[in-house]
Amino acid sequence: MAQQPPRPPSLFDAGGFGGPTRGLWGRPQDSEQLSPDDLSNISSRPQTQTRMQQSSDGWSNVSSGPQNKNQNQQSSDGWSNLSSRSEEKDWAAALADSPKARADTFKAVITRKVIEIPRVKLLAARGIPEEYRASYWAVLLKYLPKDRDTWPAVRAGMQEKYNVFVKEFPVENAKDFPEAKEVLRRIDMDIPRTMPSLHFFASHEGNASFGDDILLSGNVVHLSPRQLALRRVLYVFCRLNPGLGYVQGMNELVAHLFYPFTHMCTDPTEPEAMAFHTFQSLMTHLGDNFCRALDKEKGTGVGSTMRVFQALVATADPFLYRHLHTLGVMPEFYAFRWITLFMSQEFQVPDVLRIWDYLFSDLENVRCMVYYVAVAMLTILKDMLASQSFGEVIMTLQQYPPEIDVDAIIRVAEHEIRPALSIELVEYLHEHEDACKAAMDTAIRLGSTPPSLRDSLIEKKEALLKEAPKLLKEGMDSLQKWLKKKT
Repeated sequence: MAQQPPRPPSLFDAGGFGGPTRGLWGRPQDSEQLSPDDLSNISSRPQTQTRMQQSSDGWSNVSSGPQNKNQNQQSSDGWSNLSSRSEEKDWAAALADSPKARADTFKAVITRKVIEIPRVKLLAARGIPEEYRASYWAVLLKYLPKDRDTWPAVRAGMQEKYNVFVKEFPVENAKDFPEAKEVLRRIDMDIPRTMPSLHFFASHEGNASFGDDILLSGNVVHLSPRQLALRRVLYVFCRLNPGLGYVQGMNELVAHLFYPFTHMCTDPTEPEAMAFHTFQSLMTHLGDNFCRALDKEKGTGVGSTMRVFQALVATADPFLYRHLHTLGVMPEFYAFRWITLFMSQEFQVPDVLRIWDYLFSDLENVRCMVYYVAVAMLTILKDMLASQSFGEVIMTLQQYPPEIDVDAIIRVAEHEIRPALSIELVEYLHEHEDACKAAMDTAIRLGSTPPSLRDSLIEKKEALLKEAPKLLKEGMDSLQKWLKKKT
């Protein structure tokens, strides 16, 4: 096998993936101690002139630039960053060795009379205990408000609202409308194979008489009550959103929402309503990836998503991008599924839910958060991929290595990818196709540049990427001209 050329440094090489040995949740294992101040700084994520400094818990941000004066002020709806006033020492219990201490911390936050949303987001990013995940997700996805006293009325109201939709679009009447009938046919194809690793949806609660039979491709298929609930959620959503319709993969998103909510509800019908409303909330941020009509529109659709992902990989690690580009490995072969399905097909259910804890901790920027996790999943495999052929790379990325720790992926996404690829940069790339192309072209040149020039090239590229997004195109054009002169 031919020896691989030395890899030029990526944007992350200054800090690397190393550091003190850490256990689950990024916890120090030696004599390091977690301070309350470390926790209070986690949600302060300045996007301009920001560097990441590994604190004792591996999660604190330290800004090297001026802070926004309003950064720590809580907004009227409670959806601002965590206040630096948080000094309670019991927050360290969130990362304590004792599972009970962790659970007590999560319980204390979610059971307050008025829930502090920034703290919910802070803890969610670290991984939510199973018994509290449904409550945290309901708040993060804005199904439930921060005032707990209103929860019973809100839950009853949301349940009634969903019941009205079900009555307005009964599944039984789909056969009377050709378009609805086709939507239901496609949904029915996917329901039996949803979350196959779990007995959860196929369970009949010990009684096979529960559920109903449907006719699928000429065969009678029995659906459990939970499968029928999943079917109703998808059908009602599609009837309410005809512009989107049903796209394969929606079933997996709804199913992974439905599953945790069953731990919160005593009424067996409520998880269905919660899954419907939270899926609606999620699709307001992700609908572009499922709308085929937008695929050819600039800045929207699957085409734009794949283009931006390539540009982000090119920016994060030029050598890795050039290697994949040279092999002909396109993101459609692997990243399309990662991003559109929220990694739900790449990991076991507990690990998927852990990733979703992190993604939902910043719902307003969830599209960017998915990119960060996807880029982290790729770059964390860079040494393995560097020596692989086309077929080997495809197999690795389509069957993601199970030995890779999900918490390690999340730490890379939060501490290395996110600071290097700001939210503003992601949004700018979505709006400017030429900037994506410039980033990819630059990566190819960087990956083939003589070693003597690499340091200065990387240094100049990093400096350009720290500038305001509106200057990105001008900077990339300048860099292209500079590269041509040097090479």
